[in-house]
Amino acid sequence: MKEKLIIKLGLIFFSLIIIIPIIAILMWYNNISNSDLDFCLDTGICKKGIKINTEYGKIKINKFNCIKHNWHWDSKNETCKLN
Repeated sequence: MKEKLIIKLGLIFFSLIIIIPIIAILMWYNNISNSDLDFCLDTGICKKGIKINTEYGKIKINKFNCIKHNWHWDSKNETCKLN
């Protein structure tokens, strides 16, 4: 009986120490990604690495694509101002 209790407590401890922080980090990262995309869609200022759907199709924001589509690239902040 004590062995089963020790195993259960070990599993609970493992989940609290390992699994819950991993889930929290993934949720935090997803929230940051969504806020960057929302900011991009609201203002037209998109951070490097965001994938957006444009009149040219789906593109990933980077310096090359920004200049290619005649948008303004800000090297200091690594953002692209869409027209």
